[in-house]
Amino acid sequence: NPMNTSNISLRLLSLIASVGSFFFLFYRAPEPGLNWFIYALIASILAYYAYKPELKARYLLPAIGVVISGFSVYFNSSNLAIVATLLSFGYLGMSVVAPRLEPGLGMLMGIMNYLMSPFAVLIRFFQGLGKQDKSFKRVIGVLVIPSILLIIFGGLYYQSSTAFKELVDLISWDRLPAILFTLLVGLFISAVLLYAFIPEYTKQHMLSDAKSKELVETMGGKNLSTSWFIGVWTVIILLALVIILDIQQGKSTATYQTYSSHLHQSVYSSIVSIVFAAVLAILTTNYLSEESKSRFKIANTIFLGLNLVFVGLNVWHNSAYIAEFGLTEKRLIIYYYLFLAASGILVTVYSVYRDKSLRYLYRANAFIVYGTVALLTTMNWHRYIASYNLSHPYGKNQLVDYDYLLSLDHSVAPLLLPYEDDMNPSQQERLSHRIDRCERDRYRHDDFRSTCIEVNKINNEIKAYYSNKSKQ
Repeated sequence: NPMNTSNISLRLLSLIASVGSFFFLFYRAPEPGLNWFIYALIASILAYYAYKPELKARYLLPAIGVVISGFSVYFNSSNLAIVATLLSFGYLGMSVVAPRLEPGLGMLMGIMNYLMSPFAVLIRFFQGLGKQDKSFKRVIGVLVIPSILLIIFGGLYYQSSTAFKELVDLISWDRLPAILFTLLVGLFISAVLLYAFIPEYTKQHMLSDAKSKELVETMGGKNLSTSWFIGVWTVIILLALVIILDIQQGKSTATYQTYSSHLHQSVYSSIVSIVFAAVLAILTTNYLSEESKSRFKIANTIFLGLNLVFVGLNVWHNSAYIAEFGLTEKRLIIYYYLFLAASGILVTVYSVYRDKSLRYLYRANAFIVYGTVALLTTMNWHRYIASYNLSHPYGKNQLVDYDYLLSLDHSVAPLLLPYEDDMNPSQQERLSHRIDRCERDRYRHDDFRSTCIEVNKINNEIKAYYSNKSKQ
């Protein structure tokens, strides 16, 4: 546990450097941009050196996640990238505390630490004071004593020197709340990186890949293996029937059922089915008697294969839905869910044949989810949606839903400019507002901290469009 480390001075200095760099990069910054990427790099380096003896491999993945998501904020300044960066900070801090911690639990514990870690800093302060650690006392002597003297003599000189009083009065004290807020947020994030902790119960009982003996006993062993085998084949037959009926229904979906309800019902059922199928496959193959392993492997492989077909059917339904009504954020997210479901099935097959535990199955899928989310933050999905819908009009009448496209963020504005004449007056006015917003965003580059690669690209596209239009 890093709370027990003796290297107090290095951690405390890293904390001060982290808070200081956060304040420099974020105080009164107009918009998120390059500052997030720079701070992600600084925080990752500080965390590494503060815990260097304890890190190694477990540091690498969360640090990569922090840097990728931080770069994504610099690249496109999306809300997804910002949220992913904050969660990655929590995961990085927790991964240093607990070895082999998967992203799901790591980010959850990181959120808890966002609230608790500032108190941990104070606790560590008084612990070091009580132990009278030499390195701790040196740091306190360097920082606290000069600060106290500065306050005392600053007050005396303020009253005794007119010139000094005029200088101090030049300070804009109305900015103090913003200063304190920025410092507090920097302390929250820095404390998660450098003073995170996890309950001992969690470390002992939730981070092990070992099979639970209690769960093995609950499964009934070889005494109930025949019953479990019949049960697996029962759900295989049931799922095969569902797939056959779904294929038949899919051919006539448009005549008696909306695409929306059919798709959502099918996707929800598919996801729940796959979760239960994965758990059932691992339990019946790896937690029963050794004598029954081979037959359960075959049965569960068939069962998981049918679930993969079920995922394919939902991809088909979603594609039909998009062809009929266009691409939206929710329909794009469905593809992501289905990708995760298919990945989960493949991981389950591997777990079955490698005799892995349920804990391993959860950890492997958590890493897949985290890795894909980190990569997804690097794309501007609103622009992708707009570009797709403009080049693929939907339905029999080949329509484009400009109202929906105008509800996306202002980064889609340059893509909509060539279609301005096809819009009604209300839509044209909304497009004009988005163009104005893009042009206002140019001024964020006056402060290097808010620089965003895509903002510059968008404004260049707008300039190029109007330049070409004026030449025609």
